[in-house]
Amino acid sequence: LTAARQAGATRIVMDIRNNGGGLFPAGVDIAKSLLKTGDIVLIADSNGTRDIVSTDGLYMDGDTPVTVLVNQGTASASEVLAGALQDNGRATIAGESRTFG
Repeated sequence: LTAARQAGATRIVMDIRNNGGGLFPAGVDIAKSLLKTGDIVLIADSNGTRDIVSTDGLYMDGDTPVTVLVNQGTASASEVLAGALQDNGRATIAGESRTFG
């Protein structure tokens, strides 16, 4: 992100179409790098125990406009990332109207 900004980039386009998700912590870390504040995901188990993962204030870029491209192949951690950015008003979601889950 730093190199792109130094080269004159004014927007971020994140293409996570057909991304099966990868590791959950990686999706959370990417969301944290783009969000100044807010909740990323709510995790609940079958016993009703709930945990909220929130930002930590250590973002890399909380201002550059973001567009996230998704489709029905966007799954798992990629969906968490897209949802966190959308729910916090940080990104516009573009592409197909549904993701995998």
